[in-house]
Amino acid sequence: MELKAKLKRHCLFVDLPEEILADLETNAQIKTFRKGDHIFFHGEEQLAVYFIIGGIVKIYRTDAKGREQILSVLNEGELFPHTGFFQKISYPGNAVAVQEAELAYFLLEDFETLILKHGELCIRLFRTLEKKIMELQNRLEDQLSNNAYEQVAKLLLRLTEQYGESLGGEKVRLRIPLSHKEMAQIIGTTRETVSRTFSGLKRKNIVFHDDTGAFYIVNREKLAKELDPVREGETES
Repeated sequence: MELKAKLKRHCLFVDLPEEILADLETNAQIKTFRKGDHIFFHGEEQLAVYFIIGGIVKIYRTDAKGREQILSVLNEGELFPHTGFFQKISYPGNAVAVQEAELAYFLLEDFETLILKHGELCIRLFRTLEKKIMELQNRLEDQLSNNAYEQVAKLLLRLTEQYGESLGGEKVRLRIPLSHKEMAQIIGTTRETVSRTFSGLKRKNIVFHDDTGAFYIVNREKLAKELDPVREGETES
């Protein structure tokens, strides 16, 4: 597949005028990262911005005790990092391919030039960044105002929106290889808490494994009812 066609698969570049796509094609580079490959490391000078054409990428940081905190899990159509435009900074976290990932990337100086040259591209970028800010605000609000059961349930809803495969009705297959430990690292709780919550959701037939045993199936309607409102006496901490 030619480079321009790959770029057009990314939502930020869909239906852009040919003039802009031609400029993007001139400056873009494509690279495939195998599962487990690091794309960059926290603290390194930020040199590029990446756009996911296919696959899944995890952004995480490690504290002084070696504990991992997942900042975000990103899939096809997303960009990262969301910082560094028009200023020299370091990468805000480590980026690793969770599955084989095909990425388009631009050197920051080249992409900054493209943003300044093409107003439509600039507007699309700022809308994307605004959406990410709102998502992070919602996650912070969840951590401050929800108990652990609610946080796990809301995380599942977000994951099914981003990485879900519809099976008809309200059932969605969650096609992303996240363990209970990794889910706990996203919301800042313990693996045991996530496991207890999943056990409760399984008993209510809200979450269960597919026939292969590899992926979860989530009933989004039932899960949403758990949160609207969460019924007293039925939650687990």
